[in-house]
Amino acid sequence: MRRIMAATVAVLALLVVWVGSAVAGPTATITFSLNTTTCDLTITSTKDISNINGVEPGTATTTVTIPVVNGQVITVKSGTTTASFTVSGCGHIGDPHDPHDGHTGPDTDHDGDHDADDHH
Repeated sequence: MRRIMAATVAVLALLVVWVGSAVAGPTATITFSLNTTTCDLTITSTKDISNINGVEPGTATTTVTIPVVNGQVITVKSGTTTASFTVSGCGHIGDPHDPHDGHTGPDTDHDGDHDADDHH
């Protein structure tokens, strides 16, 4: 009888561990990766991203890449987790789509920004 009782307890313990790991918690891990050459920020989360600066990304996704500018603060919500990232170190100064917003050098390809394409 003791063997049956011990086996039952062991099976129940394993079942509790299995059910506990199958039920995901509401928190997420959010990471930010800035490409300083293109000023694109890649946001990755362990859960679907519900909004970026209060705007829904449109589709359920765990990875989003957005254009950013120096000084911009990006706030991301995923599950019950909120994380923020302040952009710094981008190759652009100011808005990359505004040719009058502090860019250095001429816009020789006339696409609205000063970038590597202007040096060809």
